[in-house]
Amino acid sequence: MDSKLYSNFIVAVNAVLPMAVLMLIGMLIKKRNWLNQGELKRLNGVIFKVFFFFMLFNSTYHATINDYRPHLLVYAITSVLVLWTATWCFSCWVTKDPRQRGAMIQNLYRSNFVIMGYPVVVNMFGYENAGVTAMLVAVVVPVYNVLAIITFEYFRGGNLSFGSMLKEVLLNPMVLGFLSAGAVRLVGIVLPVFMDKLVVQLGLMTSPLALIVLGASFSGMGKPNWLQVIISVAGRLIVIPAIMLPVSYWFGFRGIEFASMLVMFGAPTAVISYAVAQMMGGDDVLAGNSVVYSTALSCFTLFCWIFLWKTLGAF
Repeated sequence: MDSKLYSNFIVAVNAVLPMAVLMLIGMLIKKRNWLNQGELKRLNGVIFKVFFFFMLFNSTYHATINDYRPHLLVYAITSVLVLWTATWCFSCWVTKDPRQRGAMIQNLYRSNFVIMGYPVVVNMFGYENAGVTAMLVAVVVPVYNVLAIITFEYFRGGNLSFGSMLKEVLLNPMVLGFLSAGAVRLVGIVLPVFMDKLVVQLGLMTSPLALIVLGASFSGMGKPNWLQVIISVAGRLIVIPAIMLPVSYWFGFRGIEFASMLVMFGAPTAVISYAVAQMMGGDDVLAGNSVVYSTALSCFTLFCWIFLWKTLGAF
């Protein structure tokens, strides 16, 4: 194998393999019954409410001025809105069932950017250099949340409340972590050394814990419409990256900016999609199976996308 290709291959392996191993550890934990489903659910809640806060706080607090890329944020938000609109039209063409339409839209536009995307960038560039991606997470995830609320409320015939959507966004732990660290930096407060170390340690724990719990949470989600699951998984892992990554490259994104786009577009369906579909009257069986199968297959597809675009010199 050519030395450059071999080097790119190793980069892709190092980016994806740690995630796969952590999920396998989670699956082993579940198989050994060291944690039951109820305990996993509570642990997942702690990770979401506590550790995600510290992950974004730490990344924002230690970010430099070079980590703030307004052009990247605008492009990312615009891309998500375009994807949401396109998948809305597509789902209405594929199925007439409102519950399935809402779930399919979310399966396609909403990626697991936090748990399966951010760690890939950390593995490639190092935690200290992943501030750009952390900023992107803090902006894109709230957009995901708002679009999910709009989608499911529309298809179940509910009334949209601007106040409830704003509350949902502002109380998101990742947004709170981002805003809190931003306020601390703006005021000029310097954290004591012991507190800074604590924040760093909690932030570093987030992704490994989340991936282990994700692996342990894999389970059957009922019998879905398999054609729609295949469409959701293939669309999320293959079609969307195949369209959006060349567009991102054409717009001139390179380095960590392109890598951030790669994991945003190439990550599997967000884990929270299952809970959102269940709570808001969507097809939770379709959502759950899309999460499980896209997550399992994403280790392979992410490896392929990383290897391809690394070879093409995008980062």
